[in-house]
Amino acid sequence: MRAPKHFKRGALAFAITAAVLAAVVLLNIGASALFGSRLLFWDLTNESIYRLNAETVEMMKQTESEAAALAQSEGESLQKVKILFCTDPDLLVRDERMRYVYYTARALAKKFPTLIDLQTVDVWSNPSSVDDYRVNSYSSIYQTDVIVASGSEFRVLGAENFYTYSEGEDTPWAYNGEKTFVKAIRAITRVETPVCCITVNHGEPLADPTAYSALLETVKGSGYRIRYLDLAAEEIPEDCRMILVFDPQTDFTSGNALSGNAGELGKLDAYLRNANSLFLFANPQTPYLSNLETFLEEWGIRFARYREEETDFSGAYRVVSPLDSVDGERGTSVVANYETAGSGASITKKMRSHGASPKVIFPNALPIELSPTYNLEISLATESTGRYEFGKYAKNDEYRAVYKIFSSTGADRRSYAEVVGADGTVLPGVTDARGNYTLATMTFRYDSEKEGNYGLTVDRNSMVCVFGSTDFADDALLRSSAYGNNDLLLEIMRGMSHDTHAVGFAPEWLHRTAMGSDYYSDDGNRTIATVLALIPAIFAVGLGVYAAIRRRRAK
Repeated sequence: MRAPKHFKRGALAFAITAAVLAAVVLLNIGASALFGSRLLFWDLTNESIYRLNAETVEMMKQTESEAAALAQSEGESLQKVKILFCTDPDLLVRDERMRYVYYTARALAKKFPTLIDLQTVDVWSNPSSVDDYRVNSYSSIYQTDVIVASGSEFRVLGAENFYTYSEGEDTPWAYNGEKTFVKAIRAITRVETPVCCITVNHGEPLADPTAYSALLETVKGSGYRIRYLDLAAEEIPEDCRMILVFDPQTDFTSGNALSGNAGELGKLDAYLRNANSLFLFANPQTPYLSNLETFLEEWGIRFARYREEETDFSGAYRVVSPLDSVDGERGTSVVANYETAGSGASITKKMRSHGASPKVIFPNALPIELSPTYNLEISLATESTGRYEFGKYAKNDEYRAVYKIFSSTGADRRSYAEVVGADGTVLPGVTDARGNYTLATMTFRYDSEKEGNYGLTVDRNSMVCVFGSTDFADDALLRSSAYGNNDLLLEIMRGMSHDTHAVGFAPEWLHRTAMGSDYYSDDGNRTIATVLALIPAIFAVGLGVYAAIRRRRAK
């Protein structure tokens, strides 16, 4: 029995429809794979976030050439730069923050295949895969981290390093991924690696390389080359980006302006007016150093010393907090409180964003007070931040602000300060029950500079960070998996590093306040997207009309 003619036509139409649908699905899958793997998509954002800027390409060409020349001069071949993402590619694409970073890295790898090798690994399922990139075995590496490595040099960058934030805000206003990658690549290829100068002419224990070896490892792991500096006899090197002063025992010279001799503090002052950083550690046994402490007061920092008379310093305060310490009733190894608002809190943002914040310990801590030359300011609470205190200095076109990073608990937790002498003995009957004490501060000297031809400015802030505890950097604490001391130093030192001042790298503006598709500007893009969406529909309707007309004429 022969099938009806209309049945045959129906079966043929069904087969053609099924074949077309299958072809469309296969074409969609193939196109997605091709365009995604080769970055052959159109960037509809006005900011051109998904393609490399001319400045990036030019700087990368220069970096590749300089790195090859450096390797050749050392009788070696140029090693590839590995950009390693710490989670699976599908998760990177779905994450609003990481998608921009991932596609920027892919664009770099595509443009410079002889220099850059892009890889991904899941650190949750395979944590040992990134062991080579930990400063020590207890350093934390998260799924949102990006590792840039070449040979023994590496940088671990958090997602927040690729964005620009307003002070105290959690939402970025611009994307600076290209600049961040270029800075890191220039650093790890040793084309432009910052130097940390460690002062050695004031009885500092770091003059002995075997002392505080874990701290020196952390400095190197933060991306610095270490150089020892006799500040009285030497000039500060041009490539020095951080000076580390650790428990000095003798004072710094202040110089004489009339004789033209700037002295050590004059050199430091000029150095800190050029977007550089100073990191200083002291403790209650650090002797009173008149010149140095007067200099620090200009940066809003004053050590809490016990004064019997105006000019007689017979001791220094030491924080004691029995209920919040790791040494029981003795209470001198204080478990510090994180600041959660202000610029001081931004330093620990990464540490606080991954579940429970690691404990940070300040043993034998000297409290830090606000300099009397600074005004105490109290910020207003916002939707994203609470109220916080900071010190402000604004005079003669100079603006500086000092923020807390960590503090002890208040008087309700029996926190107090006892007075200790230079030999560590406690002066009986002398305490200060004020309650909350500052243990670590960061002062910013705010400055900016026009960058590129966009009318934008970039921060060129100088920073002075002071810790009131040298035992904070004890080998046992920095190598302990129980505490976050090492991670904190890594965050601060990496933040102080100005690897490259790449003029011309303007940030990509993010016009909206939410992540994801809201980052795209509506101007022009909506029209293009609408046209692209209508083309397939118009084609399908036209094809249907054509088929209907042909069928009618065939009848």
